[in-house]
Amino acid sequence: MTDFTLKMAVFPQTSEDHKRMMKDRYDATKKYPEYGGVINVARGDIPALVKYLTHATPDYDDYLKDEVVPLRVSGYMNTSKNDKKYLGLKISPDYKKQQDIENGSAISANTKVSESSGGSEFGF
Repeated sequence: MTDFTLKMAVFPQTSEDHKRMMKDRYDATKKYPEYGGVINVARGDIPALVKYLTHATPDYDDYLKDEVVPLRVSGYMNTSKNDKKYLGLKISPDYKKQQDIENGSAISANTKVSESSGGSEFGF
């Protein structure tokens, strides 16, 4: 099964946060991200994530002008133990793509895609 859940917490980042993280590399004239976080991938989720990414049939994205494998994101506003507000995100497989993989109707991302779906080859 290609079921997995990746968790992420996105916190507001102040100039003080950037100074603490960057130390002597901090440059007050540069623009730094206003929010930041880390995606945690549990060791047990790695095989399912890799299977999903390499076996889902890619979609063509007009904005990126490239083929993409969609991931679903849901989020909630939370408060940390230190009383700091953050956006908690959960990243999971797209249900339809996951079903295609489970039913064997998806193509591997390692095979050539038909001309009608973009005509490129993935070489992961």
